[in-house]
Formats: sequence, C-alpha cells, structure tokens
Amino acid sequence: MQEAQDPLERALARQLYRLRCPDPLVLGELHLGTLEGAQQQEVSAHVSECPRCQQELATLDRFLKSRDRPGVRLWVAELLPQLRVAELAPAYAVRGSFQLASATYRAGEFTLTVSITEDPQDPSLRTLAGIVFREAELEPGARARLLGARYEQEAEVDPVGQFAFTSVPKGRYTLELEAGDDLVQVSPLQVS
Repeated sequence: MQEAQDPLERALARQLYRLRCPDPLVLGELHLGTLEGAQQQEVSAHVSECPRCQQELATLDRFLKSRDRPGVRLWVAELLPQLRVAELAPAYAVRGSFQLASATYRAGEFTLTVSITEDPQDPSLRTLAGIVFREAELEPGARARLLGARYEQEAEVDPVGQFAFTSVPKGRYTLELEAGDDLVQVSPLQVS
C-alpha cells in the first residue's frame, strides 16, 4: 500500500508550488559553490529534477552576468500594484481575445507595462505585449527578451516603445529590456 502512495504523493508535490524546493539563499550558495558534502548533493539532485529551481538558478546566473558587464546599468523592476488589473477584461483591439493580465513595473527612469492575452492562433498559448516609457528618449535599437526554462525569444522595441511576443507557453519568465547601456529586468513574470 505504501508504494501506491508514493506516486500520488509525488504528483501532489509537483502540483504544490515549491513545497520541497530549497530556500533561495541555499540555491544561491549552490550557484556560488559554497555548499558542502551531503547538502550539496541533495540540493543538486533536487535542482536536476525541478524546472522551477532550474529557472531560478538561470535567472540568478543572468543577473550576476549582467551585473559584471562593464558600462551596463542594471535596473530591477518593481511591480506597481495599484495599476495591476486582476480580473478578466475584454481586449477590444483584437476581436474575440480576452486580456488575462496586465501589470505596470517601474525601474529607475523606465516604466514598463505588460499585457498578456490569449494567442489568436492557439488559445493554450499566450501573446505578451508591452510598452516601455523612459524619462529620456528611448534609444534606437532597444531589444526585449523573454527568457524561460525552455523558452527564449527576442523582439525589437519599436520607436514608440512597443514590443510583442507571440506563441508563449504558460510558465514563469524573466523579461529583459536592453536599451543602450541600460538593462531592465522583470522577474519573475508569470504567464498563465
């Protein structure tokens, strides 16, 4: 009888968010190589099977690498909760689609609004559209990147600050905006 419960418990644990995941500080220590012995082996084994921890370590790695680039100012965006839209709202610009989420973030001189809608080609996928405002003029050549555990897409930011990603699977992502010597990161960004 105990063997029959193990698969059920594992399936339940996968559904519960981060129930058995190590603390973020422990993941940071794993990344830096400061864990020892049994703890290092245990955390490494967990990470090899956990896509959420793999995503967290990938985000940490990108963050640390971007911090070390000479001449780049890194901005970590903060959600502006008073502007968040929690309920479903029709997206009248695209007939038949529904806006699933909208949020506005602030990072230094940047304000970034992101909207998530059903992908018109496949309702199980999403379209993520954004617009970025900057106190100074947005430099030409700005790029937006959407990074996930098994997903990466890049888009050009147009002259008025708009960008979009289509056919995005549901999941947790990091959104990066690179404009000249500035790098803005929104993490985590939940697409559901």
